[in-house]
Amino acid sequence: MTKTLEKLASLLCWEGRLNNSRVRDLFNINSVRASQIIRDFRTEFPRWLNLDTKTRSYHATKDFYNNPDFKKLDLDLQQYLAMTGGTPIFSPVQADVPIISNGIPDISGPRPEIFSIMFEAIRRNLMVNITYQSLANPQPQERKISPHNIVKAGRRWHVRAYCNKHKDFRDYVLGRVLEANVLNEPCEKQMAEDERWMTQVPVRLIAHPSLSIEQMRVIQNECFNMMSSKVDSCRGALVGYYVQHIQAAVDIKNQCPPDYQIAVENISEIKQWLFPN
Repeated sequence: MTKTLEKLASLLCWEGRLNNSRVRDLFNINSVRASQIIRDFRTEFPRWLNLDTKTRSYHATKDFYNNPDFKKLDLDLQQYLAMTGGTPIFSPVQADVPIISNGIPDISGPRPEIFSIMFEAIRRNLMVNITYQSLANPQPQERKISPHNIVKAGRRWHVRAYCNKHKDFRDYVLGRVLEANVLNEPCEKQMAEDERWMTQVPVRLIAHPSLSIEQMRVIQNECFNMMSSKVDSCRGALVGYYVQHIQAAVDIKNQCPPDYQIAVENISEIKQWLFPN
């Protein structure tokens, strides 16, 4: 498989579809060239694509994801994100669908089929029926959700979505979604209605007060650009993940060095955004 066709396979894997405009914009080529390389892909892998006249796109088939040749391909999610350059994917409903990532290897990465289904639902502003399991409810349960963002928070990939059952916005770990199907129903709630997602929360970080003066300076030089503190702005829905990820103490009496070298100074301001104990 040529490098170009490998890129198309990666696009198909994580986005679930190929179309002229996406290929044209991503590879900075004209419409004729985009059609040609999609045609080449279809010729080489005819069972991997189905034409959907409604979306004017070629969608991935089940054979694509189940085919042994597909499983041999190195279609890593981080490579896909690097290829797309972190560029937001245009959505006619929500303007942009940002996908937030970092370079930490995944130990609970999402299955491509699930990721692409969520991607497609967000793009089309449609609800998704999922079969989901969690530590609180290990028995698989069905949920109908209205997703608006895919995000990597800490070591896990989540979809942020409105839950039809619980009547609020929640985070669903993609690795815990066993099955997912896009429904032909518009989302019940939109991203703009998700207060915790839309609210920017300032998180003021300091060196842990239990460190010596000399140790504090080490942390300040390393993390705060030689300042005494640092303020990061974070979406309310992601504050808990952020504090966990950087191992910042929110209870300096019980969370002490060396396990905790950074502390949250404005804990009273961000307490409502943290995970419940």
